[in-house]
Amino acid sequence: MKHDVLSYDIPEDNYMILEQISKTNDTKSIHVVSLDHNELWMGWGKDLDIWISDISVSWVHAILKIDNK
Repeated sequence: MKHDVLSYDIPEDNYMILEQISKTNDTKSIHVVSLDHNELWMGWGKDLDIWISDISVSWVHAILKIDNK
């Protein structure tokens, strides 16, 4: 028997799914991210592509460079 736990829209182009598990408040988040960009910015800053609400993360923690060749 299969049960869907989450419901989300899947992008038509290439995408990846990231799971965020916070140790500070025992929460989990799922990010469905389109790979139709040259780069994805992630971190504490709210204007970034992927916002990570964890005080151990830098304002701009990482930039993922995407090569769509």
